[in-house]
Amino acid sequence: MTESQAQKPGDSLATLPTAKEVMEQIALKEAEKASAAARELSAADAEKKALIEKFSKPSGVSNEERLAPAAAIIKRAANNGLTEVEVVGFPMNYVPIVDEP
Repeated sequence: MTESQAQKPGDSLATLPTAKEVMEQIALKEAEKASAAARELSAADAEKKALIEKFSKPSGVSNEERLAPAAAIIKRAANNGLTEVEVVGFPMNYVPIVDEP
């Protein structure tokens, strides 16, 4: 047996990382996870703010354009012999309620 094959019992522990090295690796992984979570939260907040801003502005659609689909639904219902149709719309100044921390 060569010297590299025959190891002393104490030498096998030399390949193990020290407690300090393990703790440093764990701390780095935890920091990476925290950083990724912060980036995801920041991106979600930015998306949420962009949607709120988009929905708080007028859509740019005129009343005539908005009523055209409703008129088509009503005409189609009348042609099919229906006596009732439900048409629902949100008011122009509708702003969804958003929980802000």
